[in-house]
Amino acid sequence: MTSDPGGLVATTVASIEQMPALERALSAAAFIAAVQGEDRRIARIRWAAIAELHSEGMAMAEIAERIGVTPGAVDLALQSHHRGAASRS
Repeated sequence: MTSDPGGLVATTVASIEQMPALERALSAAAFIAAVQGEDRRIARIRWAAIAELHSEGMAMAEIAERIGVTPGAVDLALQSHHRGAASRS
């Protein structure tokens, strides 16, 4: 992960680091499992946000520049979003 908007990860990690050793070990494992278990949901949220930006008229190149990815990655996100939306309808 290259960025941490809103400090979400940093805040969680800082909280875990302050815990006693046993609680820290258990909480770190639970945090890892929770994040890994939600990776598809998080990806869908990202794809939908990219699709929203694109539907509002922002060019793929501008989206890519603003979120720090390549235009190809934006195109793949748009395709994934449209495939997912089609399969849910």
